[in-house]
Amino acid sequence: MACAMILSIAMSAHSQKIGHVNYRMLIDSLDESKKINEQLNRYEMSLYTVGSRMDSTFRVHLKKYQDAAASGTLTGQQRTQMESDLETEQTALNNYQQSAKESFQKRQAELMQPFLKKVQVAISDFGTKQGYQAILDSAGLIIFPDSEDLFARLLAVLTSK
Repeated sequence: MACAMILSIAMSAHSQKIGHVNYRMLIDSLDESKKINEQLNRYEMSLYTVGSRMDSTFRVHLKKYQDAAASGTLTGQQRTQMESDLETEQTALNNYQQSAKESFQKRQAELMQPFLKKVQVAISDFGTKQGYQAILDSAGLIIFPDSEDLFARLLAVLTSK
């Protein structure tokens, strides 16, 4: 399907003004993207720190249980209680990991969606004002029709705002 569309565009490229840009490289070149990534890295590190502490605590409790079980000093009731506590701790750790993953994804969407929307609008406005019928993402194309590389021009537009 995508190949047919590209071929169709390529065949009519002589009558249309077509440009291309490496979208990912454009995004990564923008200061706002770098700032968002820094925020996300800090947020991810804070989530990781909490999870790491929980994991360390669990490992200490597991080691105590294993040592006590190996020494044969646990009563049946103590063994049952420690196993129950470990299961509860393991469940809490698993729940935290899932919650942290979801929280990170939500935060990423909150920060990236408005930024990506702004970039998309700028590219669309640029394309319309400059008379382009299509602007392709060159990152996914191996062969593409004769078209102008718009990276520098779009970067200038996006960094001037």
